Amino acid sequence: MFKVLSLDGGRKRLARLFESIGDARAYIRAFFSEYDDFDYDPTKPVMEEFYRMCDHYLWSNEKDENRRYLDKDREKAGENFKDALTLQFNAIYGTDENSLLAWQNLCIILNLGNIPEELNTCRDLIRSMYVNIVDLVDVPITLSFVKHFKSEMALSTYTKCHGKYFPLENAYAGGLLKFLLRRIRVPRQDACDSVHGLDSGSQLSQATGPQRWRRSSRNWSLEYKRDNWVAGHNEIEREGGINGVVERFSD
Repeated sequence: MFKVLSLDGGRKRLARLFESIGDARAYIRAFFSEYDDFDYDPTKPVMEEFYRMCDHYLWSNEKDENRRYLDKDREKAGENFKDALTLQFNAIYGTDENSLLAWQNLCIILNLGNIPEELNTCRDLIRSMYVNIVDLVDVPITLSFVKHFKSEMALSTYTKCHGKYFPLENAYAGGLLKFLLRRIRVPRQDACDSVHGLDSGSQLSQATGPQRWRRSSRNWSLEYKRDNWVAGHNEIEREGGINGVVERFSD
């Protein structure tokens, strides 16, 4: 059984952890600084601010035959924003999938009380869980715990509902990040978390569901397809990815 800390105890541990990382909005802040007349609020969730900026500039959603935004400013903003998201994740959580400390820090972020001392055990625990990566980027600012989902289906529903899509492939993505990517557009019905959601005893119960995310980051990178960003009404959509998965930034 994997216990979680009390709300206050967990937040204190989060605050201590993030004291060492410096500006947890450095790359995000740099992105928004390119838009001088937009009043960016670094205390707000990052996707909320990006979508608010899109509305602020009234960027057109029309696209060309290659499914790119005709509005070049909107197209450029989408590309630069996904870079900023990826770099910010790396700055907060690291890039080395072989770092025990990095995986243990993720255990802290997920408010797990019993943190494994062995690399493979810690890594397998984290990568068998389903959490939203954009929420992870927001944790140092909000000090709110990310939601644990029991399945890929549940995570997919949440992501689509709140428009919290993370770029599936990015040149700046480190190995740690790649282990956390999940199928969002076409989730697997039998993909279950090995650590289910909180029960009445404030514990995370160990699941018996299948664990299918045990490939190395090198193998994952070989499966990524070169794909396109597809501009539609109120969305930046990306086709391709793992087995035809689609990741989107949605308004």
